[in-house]
Amino acid sequence: MTETLLICGKIVDMVDALQNRIDGKDWKDYSRTSFIYNLASTIHELEEIALNLEFVRNEFHHRAYTNAPEISKHMKEINSLIAFLKRNRKLEEDRIERAMERGTDLEELVQAPDLYSSLEQKVLSLLLKTRYLIERLGVFARKHEGKPIESKAHRTLLELIDAKEEELQKVKEKYSELKSRSFWGKLEEGNSSDLENDLVELERKLGASNSLVEESLRMHKRQTENLIASQEDLEGRVSELEEIVSQYQRKSSELIASLKKERDYAKKIVLETEHETLKLRNTYSKELLNLEQEKISVREQARGELKGKLAKMKRDLVEKKDLVERFKKMVDDRENKIGKLEGEISKLKRKKSAKKK
Repeated sequence: MTETLLICGKIVDMVDALQNRIDGKDWKDYSRTSFIYNLASTIHELEEIALNLEFVRNEFHHRAYTNAPEISKHMKEINSLIAFLKRNRKLEEDRIERAMERGTDLEELVQAPDLYSSLEQKVLSLLLKTRYLIERLGVFARKHEGKPIESKAHRTLLELIDAKEEELQKVKEKYSELKSRSFWGKLEEGNSSDLENDLVELERKLGASNSLVEESLRMHKRQTENLIASQEDLEGRVSELEEIVSQYQRKSSELIASLKKERDYAKKIVLETEHETLKLRNTYSKELLNLEQEKISVREQARGELKGKLAKMKRDLVEKKDLVERFKKMVDDRENKIGKLEGEISKLKRKKSAKKK
């Protein structure tokens, strides 16, 4: 496995560690001081992830790969989120510093759970995008930097994984586009603090209007003593209206808080589900690739053993061929000797016959 694959595995471990820490406690439950410490840890871990991604990007640039997954755009998003988190940490630290200068108890400071939850969702969304990118980088690195791929099935598997990644990226882009066009998508783009500010402004205007109504009632009471009965009826209606408005405000606040909780919970469940799905798919892909590598290793080992056996058989065949040649030569020599002996015997027989005559 190359150094690039090792770095990708290290980034996945960092993402897992950061996500597990975030899942351990909702950010909206942190106190202000705990939230500052949590932000500092999160910023440090995101900077480590960005540093390792920078190494992978430089490696790909040095090797001049074509059609490599885009890393620069995601790194800009990480650096932007890091800068945003640092600004929020600085604002929180300034609030605590001003409170300490005034001698205010830190426990009396108003918390901002909606802001904390919003930052948590941003970090989780970025981690999910990072996990998708690392999976694509790992597949790309295995395809271009690993051992030469000799198996057609192995090449087909990598091409299929690349095709699925492209399809998944297109689906994500379509989902983001539809989300930006939808009503709730537009609502999510707004800041919860802006909504709270709008509610405060409306309450202020309602209070001012209420004051004006009360002043008009007092003036009407002084000027029209003969209309006391009508005035009392009007005051009763105004009080009833105020009660209705107060109930409406309470119900509106409860509804908004409930919708925020349901939205945050749904987003968190979706992110957790996507993280788990991606983990399982990454593990499955690695197992398939490792299995194919083992098959190639076994095939190469069997091929080496077969070559060794063939070489040994060839040596044995050469030795036996030499032995046959020697035996053949010995037989030829014996036949020549036998032929000579038979010739001499024939001569002796002819000489013997000649002597008898």
